Amino acid sequence: ELKVLAYDHNDANALIRIGDIYRQTDQFEKALDIYNEAAKKLGEPIPPEYWYLYYVRGISYERAGQWDLAE
Repeated sequence: ELKVLAYDHNDANALIRIGDIYRQTDQFEKALDIYNEAAKKLGEPIPPEYWYLYYVRGISYERAGQWDLAE
């Protein structure tokens, strides 16, 4: 099991990268927790330059079996 020891909870880019690590190691629920934390930091709507966050969250929701949120 992958464990991330420390990271800056206020840095959305760092959060996204950590979410990517969890997603790439098939820990989709943990990835979603981190991606959603990043989304909260960025505010709603998420800025267009962070389109990648929508994409990877969708993948993670789909892989976690949360079909309604994946769309």
